[in-house]
Amino acid sequence: MLSDPQQRLLAQALSKSPVRKVDNFGKNIIGQIVVSKAPRPLQFESLLECSHIIRRERDPRVVQILDQALTIPIAYKGNRSSRKTTHVPDFLVEWCDGLTIEEVKPLKRVLNDRRFSEKRRQAELFAAQFEAEYRVFTEADQGEQTLSSNLEFLSCFRFAPNHLRDLEERFIQTVTQSPGMTVRELADAAHPCTPYQALPCIWHLIYAGRLCADLVSEELRAGSEHTLQLYPSSYLRVDSSTYQLPLKPGAI
Repeated sequence: MLSDPQQRLLAQALSKSPVRKVDNFGKNIIGQIVVSKAPRPLQFESLLECSHIIRRERDPRVVQILDQALTIPIAYKGNRSSRKTTHVPDFLVEWCDGLTIEEVKPLKRVLNDRRFSEKRRQAELFAAQFEAEYRVFTEADQGEQTLSSNLEFLSCFRFAPNHLRDLEERFIQTVTQSPGMTVRELADAAHPCTPYQALPCIWHLIYAGRLCADLVSEELRAGSEHTLQLYPSSYLRVDSSTYQLPLKPGAI
């Protein structure tokens, strides 16, 4: 159960729209994903953030996830004056016994930002006012790397092969009738094209959320098609107009 200060912070976050809209000024893959533990589609600015959302969605201790929900005032002190700015953490997470304010960043950016430690210190003080915790996550955290790597692999297949579009519905129907079949078993059934011609289409269907797979148990590599099992897209509710990367239930 949340304390009174925690409830005030959560109510403040719920009363507002996301502080800022995600824009892609770099090379990151951005988008939105709909999960059952969020009242609105969640924005992400990188595959690392996307994997973080999926992990929180699958954690039974998590009650609710909000994105871009808070603005934290930050003041950097210089030699002669101080410069005031703001920090918008990526997520506010409600747990069954508390709140965490969460920032997700590549480790390289954390290490190269000479002001990050001061920003983190002030963000921790802000969180403490509401009996919450401020936490920073990078790909170095346990379990993040496998999922992030797999999302990066699947992003190579975000466009469906034009010559195989007619096979997509057949693939989906086959998996619906035989959930748990492997990628290779589905590819072998892709007559008249060869299995290796069919594989890009299958990877695309996983990327697009039209087929589900366990993306956290092991890293996808050559030969994974022989062991990776497929399931219907109904295993995770995802908005069809947004970036979609579902997981097999119980994978996290």
